[in-house]
Amino acid sequence: VPTSEPCTMIAIGVLAVTAGLGPLQGKLALSLRDQSSLASPGNEATLELRRGFSFGSDKLSALIVKFTPKFDRDARDKIEVSASAAMRASDDVVLSGEATVKSPDNRLEVKGAVKTRGYTLSVEHDSADSAALSLIEASKGVTLAGKPCRLNAGVRLVGEPVVLAKLQVAVDSDLKITPIVSCRPSDGKYALVKLELNGVAKGGNVGWKADIVPARAEASLEVKEAVEHGVWVVKATVPTDGSIGSTSLALRRGIFWWG
Repeated sequence: VPTSEPCTMIAIGVLAVTAGLGPLQGKLALSLRDQSSLASPGNEATLELRRGFSFGSDKLSALIVKFTPKFDRDARDKIEVSASAAMRASDDVVLSGEATVKSPDNRLEVKGAVKTRGYTLSVEHDSADSAALSLIEASKGVTLAGKPCRLNAGVRLVGEPVVLAKLQVAVDSDLKITPIVSCRPSDGKYALVKLELNGVAKGGNVGWKADIVPARAEASLEVKEAVEHGVWVVKATVPTDGSIGSTSLALRRGIFWWG
């Protein structure tokens, strides 16, 4: 029996017992994927329950339970239990943190961040990694050539340390371009990790995202359309080496709210 199952039962119990302390939200996601690629995961459905808590205007927290049953008898169900919190320590400082337990591999992921005067410093830990910290990153909003941008710089500490740099440029209100570059301090070798493009249709209810990942020799395009209480998501992934790609169709919909 996965050790995270008791955590799931405790979390569901907390969601029920804390009725009245904060709104309970439910969300159901259905994903259909073609079976043309062995690398493409099978069809799945995810039920998400979220209980939000508010302790005044300066302290917020949430408890989230996600359950994804597997339709393939050889696969195991996925369970995620997350707890997050944020608080304003002063007029200029906001602290936040999140911890997530994932089953069946029983991984623990922890994230923490400090925001102050436009700067954000964040750290991540993953129990699957040997390093005490998986990632240390700092970010700041800047202006380049009159365009609002977001600059991120960090160090990934898993295995050989790698320096990462990310620059999000808002070309206009409907288009953002984000190159992510890595550098190994040991040999000074640079590489393009990913090129992201994000856009929004003029109506505002349709968004798209395109990713180019040279290391995996693949490109993908995802289109989202907002509908009442939910969103349709269509995604296609095309390997640039000529192998078979994959497509998926998903509906993520809020199913109930109370509290």
